[in-house]
Amino acid sequence: MDYAQTDGYSPMWRMDKDREAITDLWDEGKIEEGMKLAEKWLEKVPVDIQMQGWYSHFLETKGDFSGSIKHYFIKLGLIHSITSSGTGLSPDSPWKVISVHEEYDILGNIGAQLISQSLGKTSEGRPCDVMVCKIGEKKITLYFDVSISMEATSKLLNPSE
Repeated sequence: MDYAQTDGYSPMWRMDKDREAITDLWDEGKIEEGMKLAEKWLEKVPVDIQMQGWYSHFLETKGDFSGSIKHYFIKLGLIHSITSSGTGLSPDSPWKVISVHEEYDILGNIGAQLISQSLGKTSEGRPCDVMVCKIGEKKITLYFDVSISMEATSKLLNPSE
């Protein structure tokens, strides 16, 4: 939540051209170049769960096991931060996120397949994503408080307000 208060915060970090350059380099097999940019990216956006995981993976393939474990645990810490903000099982206790990307990172990390998504409200009236998912054979509904992300997106789209 502290990161969302910084000057550089944007809830749409996955669409940043600097981030896209990293994944483009990796897609082209230019791992070393991508790693250098990823390190700078994570200094700028340390809350990027997906990038923490990728960076951990590439450090492991290079034999930097200590660095790999460090970034793996940062990834887990970010996931824990979100999943400990509520149960996620009702609008009374949603998981609080600062970016919609975090919702999909959580779903991926818990093995949830998204069936449907809609916008609802938390019990306090804040905007809430309602995600109907399948985990294994079980259907489950998860709730994410998206008020921080929506407020920041609104400011980006309407800077004069």
